Amino acid sequence: MNLLENFLVVAIFTMWTCIICILFAIVFLYKKVQSITMSVNNTNTDTNTNTNTNMHPVINDLFLPLSDYGLEQGELFPVLQFTEVSGKVINLTERNSRGLIIVFLSVNCKICESVYQGLKLFSERHPYYDLSIFMESPTPEEVIQKAKTLQIKHPIYHLTEADLTITRTRKFPFAYYISPEGIVMSKGVINDGLRDLDILLKIGAQVREAS
Repeated sequence: MNLLENFLVVAIFTMWTCIICILFAIVFLYKKVQSITMSVNNTNTDTNTNTNTNMHPVINDLFLPLSDYGLEQGELFPVLQFTEVSGKVINLTERNSRGLIIVFLSVNCKICESVYQGLKLFSERHPYYDLSIFMESPTPEEVIQKAKTLQIKHPIYHLTEADLTITRTRKFPFAYYISPEGIVMSKGVINDGLRDLDILLKIGAQVREAS
C-alpha cells in the first residue's frame, strides 16, 4: 500500500510539473508572438513615414528618380522659345496643347538609346501633349545626324553649354512636364521611356489639379 501511495505522489507531482512547464511555455510563446507583431508594425510605420516625407509630394506612390534635381517645381522654364535644328522657331507658350514634355538627351548617352522608341509611343498615346527633345552634343551637326539615324520626328533643339547652365540640367535621360503657361509641373529621370513619361505626366497632372 505504501508503494502505491508513493507511486501516486510521484505521478501527481510529475503531472503538475508538466502542467506548469506547459503554462510557462505558452506564456513565453505568447510574449514572443506579441514582440514580433509589434516589430513588424513599427517597421511598417517607419516605412510609411519615410514614404510620406519623400522630398517630392507625389500622390498614389508615383515616383521618378532625381525628382529633386534641376529646375524647381513651380518654376518658369527658362527656355520658352528656341530654334530647333531644322531652323523652325518654337514658342512653348503659344502651342495649342495641354502641356509640353521636354526630354533632355545626349548624343553620347548609351542609356538614352532605349528611350527614343518610348518617345514615339508616348506621342501616339498622348497626342494632345507636345514633346520636344533638347539634345546635348559638341555641335548641332551631330544632333542633326542623330535625328536622321534614329528617324526622330519630334522637334529637336541643340543644347549649348549656356542652356545646360540656365536649366541646371546635366543628367540624361531627364524630362520635364511643362504646363501651357511654361511652368515646371514635374520632372525626373526617364530610363524607361514610355513608362516613366506616363508617370511624369500623371504626377504633373495631379500637381496642376492640386494648385
